[in-house]
Amino acid sequence: MERSLVSMVCAIAVTQAHAADLLKIENAGSPNGKYVLEAVATSDDTCRVELKSEADGNIAKRIPVKDFDTHDRRYSISAVWKEDSSAFALNISKGRSITYCRLFVEHHGSWNEASLPEKQIKKLRKEADKEGGKALDYLSVSAWLPKEEIKFSYSGNNTVEYEFIGRMMHGHQARVDFVKIVAPKVEPEPKYNYENYVFTVLAGGTVGSKDDAGTAAQFKWPHGLSIDTGANVFVADRGNHVVRKISHDAVVSTLAGSPGQFGDADGTGSAARFRYPIATAADASGNVYVADSSNNLIRKITPGGVVSTLAGAPGISGYADGNGNAAQFNNPTGVAVDKNGNVFVADSVNKVIRKITKDREVTTFAGSGGGAGTNDGDTKSARFAFPSDVALDREGSLYVTDNSAIRKIDTHGMVSTLAGSPDETGSTDGTGAAARFSHPISLAVSPAGNVYVADVERKNIRKITPAGVVKTIRNSTGPDPFVKPVSVAVEVSVAVDDKEQIYVADEDGFSILIGKPAN
Repeated sequence: MERSLVSMVCAIAVTQAHAADLLKIENAGSPNGKYVLEAVATSDDTCRVELKSEADGNIAKRIPVKDFDTHDRRYSISAVWKEDSSAFALNISKGRSITYCRLFVEHHGSWNEASLPEKQIKKLRKEADKEGGKALDYLSVSAWLPKEEIKFSYSGNNTVEYEFIGRMMHGHQARVDFVKIVAPKVEPEPKYNYENYVFTVLAGGTVGSKDDAGTAAQFKWPHGLSIDTGANVFVADRGNHVVRKISHDAVVSTLAGSPGQFGDADGTGSAARFRYPIATAADASGNVYVADSSNNLIRKITPGGVVSTLAGAPGISGYADGNGNAAQFNNPTGVAVDKNGNVFVADSVNKVIRKITKDREVTTFAGSGGGAGTNDGDTKSARFAFPSDVALDREGSLYVTDNSAIRKIDTHGMVSTLAGSPDETGSTDGTGAAARFSHPISLAVSPAGNVYVADVERKNIRKITPAGVVKTIRNSTGPDPFVKPVSVAVEVSVAVDDKEQIYVADEDGFSILIGKPAN
């Protein structure tokens, strides 16, 4: 989010607290120190933002936020304060498809919500949703400008980001008047180096939780794919709060958890509980490790379906090394396991990579807790911006999706940027730093050393060869780069087998795809 001389951006991370209904808010104080924003979960699908006085705790404004899943970490709120603390905007994200904003301004000691220029916003929506497919709607405030002006950004499914300027009109009925549209930046045409694949649906295609074969099975927001030595595919079925298994002949079963029932209980099979699991990793013995993100836990599932908590404190987000339940994570989103049984975790909000030994000892493997950055170096001096997934190659090197770059931690403990740029986004293919990624969210490494990346914002699957050459996977039976006959709405996870076959979790298509190299 943009930061100008006359604005302050405050991130509000919404995290469910089990013991109380208070939701964690980070950096929510006003620039003058007079106010602080707090969020409270009032139900599973509603929260309330409270504007409080720092001096005495009195509530100056209560702001209800409806249709907000307080358990799902894809739902978040950020605040953009005016520098003099007389106004603020709330940017409210609901999953990956919708962001909207609300503005509040102080008037004679009272805080009032300002109306938006809906007529002009409606025109932008029409212009920005011409691609067809899934409707996307991202409207946010990016900065407060001089002369009571406000910069908004808007994007739909055509991937073009529009900006417009509004002006705050004060009074009891505060409103934002439209001023002008800022012409979209013209980006150079990406250069693609295509590699052809043929994609089909392996399993799923409709929303639900039904176990069955192939397209008769159902998923709800599938994530976190991994493959074991028996060619079974494991799925973190996020919306159902379960872990699923797809056999080599495409039969889908529920390995652990109970559809629609969330929690943190250990147990066998359907007696266990998860809360929005997001990633899986399978070891050579058939155990499956799960990043149970909304519980801030790393779980282990034996081949017999027995679920235990490997590390983390149930329902507690934090940053602490230690053994088992003494350790703390903050939104772990990626997990990998090496041949010695060590588990590596992308601890996203803490901006570090963690390591869990077989005896449950948790240490910080790379990065510094809370210390965001992009610098390479040894594991202690290197920094990460937002590590979202991890994967291992045969030699034991670890690969990390980090903002708009792919990082590598080699077996000597050195962190480098393998491909992309931490500061620039895009979709251009190229070698190493010449390539661009937009929002790489998941990755997998084949036995041959090829790295496959799900670049979710551009709806692309990318391939990085051992020489660092980045290519775009193209469905050879449809238009560029990766659409028909299998339409991928949101590809959030990728896995690869020893035949270089690619498995893709399509979150909003409720399906698992398989891509085979075209002859």
